[in-house]
Amino acid sequence: MEYQWNKTTTKTETLQAFLKAEGISSRTLKKIRQGQGKIFWNNQLVKGNLKVNKLGTVGLQMIPEHVDPSVFQSKLPINIIMEDDYFVAINKSPNLSSVPGPNDQQNTLANRVLGYAQRQQHPYVPHILTRLDFDTRGLVFFAKSNFIQSMLQEQISNHTLKKIYYALVSGHLTQQHAMIDLPLEKESFESARRVVRESGKFAQTEYWVEQEFADATLVKVQLHTGRTHQIRAHFAALNHPLVGDQLYGGPTKLIQRQMLHAYQLELINPFTKQKQKFVAPLANDFQKVIEMLKQN
Repeated sequence: MEYQWNKTTTKTETLQAFLKAEGISSRTLKKIRQGQGKIFWNNQLVKGNLKVNKLGTVGLQMIPEHVDPSVFQSKLPINIIMEDDYFVAINKSPNLSSVPGPNDQQNTLANRVLGYAQRQQHPYVPHILTRLDFDTRGLVFFAKSNFIQSMLQEQISNHTLKKIYYALVSGHLTQQHAMIDLPLEKESFESARRVVRESGKFAQTEYWVEQEFADATLVKVQLHTGRTHQIRAHFAALNHPLVGDQLYGGPTKLIQRQMLHAYQLELINPFTKQKQKFVAPLANDFQKVIEMLKQN
C-alpha cells in the first residue's frame, strides 16, 4: 500500500525532513534507507535526501511484512466493529486472552485476527495497539502493519489516544468526579495483583459517576496511563473493587467476571489528520447485571 501526503508549502526541505515532520519515525526512515521502503515525489521514485521547494505529493511504500511462522493463525470467529485501510477494531469477548501466552498459544484474539487478516484478498499482518484482561470485554484495536502502528506511537506514548471504559464498582464513591492518582506495582513475583505503593509506576484514572444503585455504582472511566489492571487496582485501593472481580475482592453474587467494558477509543488518524471514534456496545451480561441492580 502506498501512503501519500501533500506538501502545501514552498519551503525548501529534504523529503526525509518532510516525512519526519509528518510523523514518520527515525527508525522507519532508517529502514527506508536500508531498502525496506521507497519514497516518491509526484509519483516518481526518488531518494529521501532530495530537496524540494514547491508544492507536490510525497508518497511512501513499505515492503510487505512477512508473517512469523511460529504464530498460529486461528480460524475462530471475531466480532469486527470497524475495518478500514489502516485499522481493525474488534469487540473482544470475555474468557479470551488478547495475545498468546503460556496458557494459550493458538486461540487468543491476536491469533484469530492474524488468521482473518491472512485470509483476505490483500493479506496483512495486524499489530495490536490496545489489550484487555482475559475477563474484560470490549474494544481492542489493531493496526494493519508495523508502519501504521509506528505512526500512532506518539499518541500512545503521550496518552492522547483516548480510552473510555464503563465499570461497575461496589458501594458508593464519595465524589461524583475525581482523578485517582496512585502509583501501582505488582504485589509480588507470584501474584497477578497490582497494589498501590510509593515505589510503583505513575498511574492516573479519571472517573465520572453515571448511576448509583443500592450497593453499586456505574462509572465512566478514562485512562490517562496504561498500567496493568489499572482500573481494577485503583478502585480496589479506594475500597470499591469492581463487581465480579474475584482477584481484587469484588462481590461475585451477581456475576463471576469483573464488570469492566472497554467502550470507546478516540484518535487522530495520522494519515487523514481526522478524528476517529470507535465504540463497542455494552455487553449483554453487563446490561443484565445493571437491570438486576435496578430491581434491588
